[in-house]
Amino acid sequence: MPTRLIDTTGLGRKIHVHLSKLNEPIIVSVSGCTHNCAITWVSDIGLEPFGSRTRILITVGGSSTALGLVIGTVDPGDAELAVQVLLDMYRKSGIHGVRDFVTRVGLDAVRNELAKYVPSFKPPDKDISIVFGPD
Repeated sequence: MPTRLIDTTGLGRKIHVHLSKLNEPIIVSVSGCTHNCAITWVSDIGLEPFGSRTRILITVGGSSTALGLVIGTVDPGDAELAVQVLLDMYRKSGIHGVRDFVTRVGLDAVRNELAKYVPSFKPPDKDISIVFGPD
């Protein structure tokens, strides 16, 4: 297995442009392998390779005291767009704090927005549940 399944540097540079439009710090972590030592799970938005066909698992609302919530997966080519949609939703909501945002807006609303704008978005399915449990 390669040590890096996605181009973390390139993706990070693309995402940085979207982060610069916000008035507060948002931590977006991008891991290049499936052994990311949980950094994506404790970030505001986390992206890590998932599955044998290498999709990217998106988690949202992680912190030093809580793991992020599983939003779903996207193809690597749609990861920047998915982050852009999430950040646009967050900015428009006026809610401070990504965990509070996703809790108040709701996982289903976030997933619906991603499904509307990100062609490859898939909500969690049984494969994700097997790995991460039912919640």
